[in-house]
Amino acid sequence: MVGITDHMIGTPDLEAKVLGDDVEIDFFASTDEASFAPDRLARLDALMVWGARLGPRSIAHLTRCRGVVRYGVGYEKIDLSALTSAGIPFANNPDYGTEEVADHAVAMILSLTRRLWEHDARARGYTSGWQVHSLKPLSRSNRTTVGVVGVGRIGHGGRQPAEAIRFPYPWLRSRPTARP
Repeated sequence: MVGITDHMIGTPDLEAKVLGDDVEIDFFASTDEASFAPDRLARLDALMVWGARLGPRSIAHLTRCRGVVRYGVGYEKIDLSALTSAGIPFANNPDYGTEEVADHAVAMILSLTRRLWEHDARARGYTSGWQVHSLKPLSRSNRTTVGVVGVGRIGHGGRQPAEAIRFPYPWLRSRPTARP
């Protein structure tokens, strides 16, 4: 029995197909941990979590569970100490959506620097040519420095498309120093 707390898009049909007919899925359809019934949790061999919190209250009932998997990267909503104490392994997906998020961030940066949102809003009311309505000033991409705090997978993923648009993209990766 595999439990799925919640899902980004509708029901977990893809998971059911991948797991096959031999695996029963218990879909909780909720991000509210308080709604997870203890008897349902106790039946699970594994639990997949999208956006729900998972704390000691629920973990205490995962008596059969052999693993908890987070669909995405972050695990700030998962009580790792409680899982460790219960002897339940945890896994996340550190590469989930990296390129998509990086590309989207670069698209938003481009939209802001080129004021695309403003062009779009104004263009809907133009009755004459677009050139007479140009927004000024517009900064050149090669004169706009993109600063990224925390250059992990997403920051690195955004570097190539940002540089292709000619944004200077200086970056610094700091390493913690050992304390005496």
